[in-house]
Amino acid sequence: MRKILYGALAVIAVVGGCTAVSHVPALQSQQIPVSAALTVPENVAIRAPAFQRGIDVDAYTYPKQDFSAAAAAVVAYVKKLHANSLSISFPFFMSSRRSSEVFASTRTPTPTELGLFIADAERAGLYVSLRPLLSEFQIGGNRTLFRPAHMSAWFASYRRFLLPYARMAEANKVGMFIVGAEFSNFGRAPQWNGLDRALGRVYHGRLAYSNNGTVHLSPSTGGRYAIKTVDAYPSMNRPLLSGWQAFDRKLPRGTIVSELGIAGFNGAWRTPWRHRLAKKQLLPRVQVWWFSAACQAARATGLRGIYFWALPMAAKFPRTTAATPAAWAYSVGAAAIAHCFGRGK
Repeated sequence: MRKILYGALAVIAVVGGCTAVSHVPALQSQQIPVSAALTVPENVAIRAPAFQRGIDVDAYTYPKQDFSAAAAAVVAYVKKLHANSLSISFPFFMSSRRSSEVFASTRTPTPTELGLFIADAERAGLYVSLRPLLSEFQIGGNRTLFRPAHMSAWFASYRRFLLPYARMAEANKVGMFIVGAEFSNFGRAPQWNGLDRALGRVYHGRLAYSNNGTVHLSPSTGGRYAIKTVDAYPSMNRPLLSGWQAFDRKLPRGTIVSELGIAGFNGAWRTPWRHRLAKKQLLPRVQVWWFSAACQAARATGLRGIYFWALPMAAKFPRTTAATPAAWAYSVGAAAIAHCFGRGK
C-alpha cells in the first residue's frame, strides 16, 4: 500500500505570486450526464514517473457543460503534448474574507465527476494529482495574502469539504493529493498537521502542499506530513535559461514545480505572475522562451517534474490572444511544451 511521506523537506521559497488564467466557459450544450459508480481495476494505478512532464487543468464546471466530453478533450490534448502527468485543480469558495466556512458551488466538480475524469486520464497512462484551489473572487484578492479570521473553524470546514475528495482519490488510486495551495499567510499554522492526519486516514497516497510567495520568500509548509511543491513565478532578466537554472538550484533536489505559466507579452518575464499587462505588445514567443528555458532547467538541475498552467475544463481551449494572453493551447507555447516533453520520452 502506498504510504504518506513523513517528514517535511526543507521549506521551499518561491518568488512571485500567481494569478490564474481567466476561466473559459465550456462550449458544449449538453447537460452533465448522471455518472454511474466508478470502479477502477488494480492495474490502472499509475506510478509516479521519474520526471513528471505535467499539465495543469483548471477544473471549473459550467451550466450545460458536457463534462465527459471536456474530460476526453483534455486527456487527448495532454497526450499530444507528450505529457505523462496531469494535475487537476478544483475550486472551492468562501462567501467573504471573514467567513469561517468553505463550500463547493455549481462551479466545483463533484467527486464522482472528478473520478470519471481521473479514470480517463489513468486509462491513457497519465499520473494524476488533485489540488483544491481557493477562488480569489470572494476573498477580495490574492490567496497568498488571505488568513482565516477563525483558524480552527476554517480548518474544520475545510476538512469536511476535502474528505469526500480524498476518499475518491484513494478509490481511484490518485498518486498525489495536494492539501493546500499558495496560503503564504498561514502555511505554517499547526492546524495543517491535523488536516494531514485526517486526510491520511482515508487516502494513502502522497500528500503535498503547493508553496508560493508574493515579493518575499514564503516559509509555508502545509504540515509536516506533506511534501513541498512550488508554484513558480520568479522575476527574471534574460538570459532565461541561466535564470531558471539559478532558481531551481535553490530548491531541494527532486522538487516538483507544480505550476508555471506566463502571459505572451514582451517583457513578461519580469512579472510572470501578472497575466494582463496594459500597453504591452502581445508577443507569444515569450511563452516559447519561458517554457523552453524552464523545462530544460528542470531536467538539468534534477527536479522531479514540471507542470504548465493551465488548460480549462472544456472541449475547446483558448489560444494566445490579447483577450487571453496567458493561454497557450494550439499556439507556439504549446509547441514548446510538446518539444521539450517529447525529448524526454
